[in-house]
Amino acid sequence: MGTKLLVVSFDAMVTEDIPVFAEHPVFAEFFDGAAGVPSVRSIYPTVTYPAHTTIATGCWPDRHGVTANEPFLPGISPLPWNFYHDIVRCPDIFDLCKQNGLRCAAVGWPVTGNHPSIDLLVDEIWTIGRDWTRESMREVLIGSGTDPQLYEKIVRPLESLRVPRRQPASSFFNAAAAAGILSKYRPDVLFLHLGNPDNYRHKAGVFSPLIKECAADLAGVFFQLQCALRENGDLEGCNIVLLSDHGQLDTKRSVYPNVALRKKGYITAGRDGKLLDWKIWCHNTGMSMQVYLKDPDDPALRKEAEEVLKDLVRQEDSGFAALYTAEECAAKEHLGGGFSFVLETDGETFFGDRCTGTYMEPVPETPYGRIHGSHGHHPDKGPQPVFFAKGPAFRCGASLPHADLVDEAPTIAASLGLSMPGCDGRVLTELLV
Repeated sequence: MGTKLLVVSFDAMVTEDIPVFAEHPVFAEFFDGAAGVPSVRSIYPTVTYPAHTTIATGCWPDRHGVTANEPFLPGISPLPWNFYHDIVRCPDIFDLCKQNGLRCAAVGWPVTGNHPSIDLLVDEIWTIGRDWTRESMREVLIGSGTDPQLYEKIVRPLESLRVPRRQPASSFFNAAAAAGILSKYRPDVLFLHLGNPDNYRHKAGVFSPLIKECAADLAGVFFQLQCALRENGDLEGCNIVLLSDHGQLDTKRSVYPNVALRKKGYITAGRDGKLLDWKIWCHNTGMSMQVYLKDPDDPALRKEAEEVLKDLVRQEDSGFAALYTAEECAAKEHLGGGFSFVLETDGETFFGDRCTGTYMEPVPETPYGRIHGSHGHHPDKGPQPVFFAKGPAFRCGASLPHADLVDEAPTIAASLGLSMPGCDGRVLTELLV
């Protein structure tokens, strides 16, 4: 061991972005000689929180237990997100580092709220359903695991930058916080999550001109992180990993299958649109839906639900391409939870939870803009995420054409001289010295 580790996740960066990013000298220098996998197969569903939990644990969703960004809570709006680490059912790389005496930091890394093994934590968390003020920012971050002294030294000077779910401000905040931690605390390991590519793709589509703007933003961020390492003499001995979690697809419309289920009598709502009761409920995971039965042990209801959902898929322009059973998802994609079925997109439709209003509508307006790109689809669809690494532990220029997202945690652990024998992935030894 003895080397530093910096892991940076560029959310929704894909293979096709590499030449665009390499137009900037800081990325061109990094990619030159980096070991890497230009096409990594993600998990199902291809959404941020399950994917980042897989990256950290090296386990499939049916083992780590995070199967969606948001918990299954029918009728609740807005839904909270899976911010807190206590829902994760297996050890992760932070636990491994802590056990081996390494000091860990994480900024904006999903599903790490109150993680007991992260010494320096600035969580990805935002207030739900109320205004974000400076007072609530401090309250929420400290409540999710940020040490009060860390808040005063690192976060408070950056408060004006932190606008949750707004890009590029949110990523600028995360990067500045990470750079401050690298400079002032010199942790052995730091994991950083930046959402720019994902946000820009949601706003304008998968390959819009905004990706060039995004690459320019992130080039400045990447240089800032390198400078923080360099000022303490840590850059030369640092293994730097640049990775992403999923791709995206262009979208043309949104569909709300719970509206159809309500019209068929499987969901009851009041005049105010609030949910009263349900037998079948579709939980949104972007471009797929996890379908829950109120009584999953009722064979008659399961059979009836399967027929209703198959009929929905068969309809022209339904927005769906396939219906999978929970058993099929478990066998083929290692995806399991309390749901009984999964509905998969036709490749240009994303989904919502509501049970009233219209069944289908054009790309809708949200508080963050119109949604022209989305994810949550099957991992074999569309552009693929990436994994690149450079430093003393990685072979110069080594390359693999493909790998799985579960392979990243054990490979990162191996770069520290550690092993994760209980995970589902393999060490990508081809990339390591």
